[in-house]
Amino acid sequence: VPFSVIITAGNFSKTIESNNNNGFEFDNIPLGVVRLSFSSSSCRIVPQNAELNLTSSGLTLDSFRLVKDYWNCDYTLEGSAVDCVETDDAYYICGTVKTALRANDIFLTKVNFDGDVLWTKYFGSLYDDESVCLRVLGKRLLIASNSVYYDKDFAGSNVRLILTDMNGDLVEEKLWGGSGYETVNDIYVESSSFVLAGTVDGSNGFDIVLVRFGYDLTEKKRVNLGGSGDEYGCVLVKTGNSFCYFGKAPDSSDGTVYNPIVRITDEEFNETFAETFASGKTEIIKSAVFSGGVIYFCGSYYDGVISKKGGLIGSYVPGERVINNNYFCSENIESVAGIYPNGSAFAVSVKLRKTNGLRDSDAAMGEFDGVNSFSLKTTFKASSNEEETIFFKGTAAGFLSGGSSYNSSTGKYFIKLLSVNREYYVQ
Repeated sequence: VPFSVIITAGNFSKTIESNNNNGFEFDNIPLGVVRLSFSSSSCRIVPQNAELNLTSSGLTLDSFRLVKDYWNCDYTLEGSAVDCVETDDAYYICGTVKTALRANDIFLTKVNFDGDVLWTKYFGSLYDDESVCLRVLGKRLLIASNSVYYDKDFAGSNVRLILTDMNGDLVEEKLWGGSGYETVNDIYVESSSFVLAGTVDGSNGFDIVLVRFGYDLTEKKRVNLGGSGDEYGCVLVKTGNSFCYFGKAPDSSDGTVYNPIVRITDEEFNETFAETFASGKTEIIKSAVFSGGVIYFCGSYYDGVISKKGGLIGSYVPGERVINNNYFCSENIESVAGIYPNGSAFAVSVKLRKTNGLRDSDAAMGEFDGVNSFSLKTTFKASSNEEETIFFKGTAAGFLSGGSSYNSSTGKYFIKLLSVNREYYVQ
């Protein structure tokens, strides 16, 4: 496996490429404490950085290992993976699982870079709990979820915030909301606080909302954003000193069509811009990333018939009154779950309809050129199960997507993870 190492010691710095793909040699390095930083386009090296004491007798790197963390894994862990964060030693995955006693519970699982599950913890309540996103807050993990409750005349929802340590043990929990409808759609982490982007009951229907919490889950600031009709939140993007909150709103002429909306605020949630982008199609933005002054987004669109249901990929310059949309329904693309920069292009995770049935689907990868061209990458393993892709993240070694795989023989959903390198290779 080819790799390189950067060696630094004080003002000394030297980059060395591996020798014949087996190792490396160096000389004229100052004795004392040296810092080693490894990198490879073909695998992950754990740890990637280390400080060691170099003596005249040399040093042995016996604590380092190469990890081939490009894999396509079907697990026996029940549930659907919803979000992921990467740390120095593993991936943490949160998701939702059906239980015998309650409709849904939340799970948190730790997966090493080889794709092996190390442990899984569960969090439940008296309500129907559904995971939405996972974030790192210092040395803790934050799971943001929605807790749906029912009685004979009414159904509502509150936001459940779960704070754990890095071992998955509960530190603190908060149920946020009132007697109506409050949901979380996205979380943006700041240095000592985080911003919750959600949807709430407003004075004129449903509004989108921004709420700032401290790391101790104390609410600091809340602002409702919305017009005269219903608006539902989708994705929050930080763009310099502003927040861009993408959502959806029913078209005034046709309540079955949802138009994308964007509301832009400053860091104190004062609204500076709002726009609705009507196309005559239902368009749902599921993921977005800010790169080079432009927001690149993806999701799905629907134009009334199944043959016109496909993937949505586009771009938006914050503050403009137009949005660049591209619709992809060829190659049986049903939706696009995530987008992330990859060199001069963008890697995307897609859900494919299988030709032998509209409900059957595969998780796959593709590439968007940033303008209007998309290509599907075929280096993935097709499955006999129905697969759903929910999240897509860039990692230190490549990309990771996750969701669920439905086994028709057992009638159960199991988590699905797909890891690829930056050339979209899957082992």
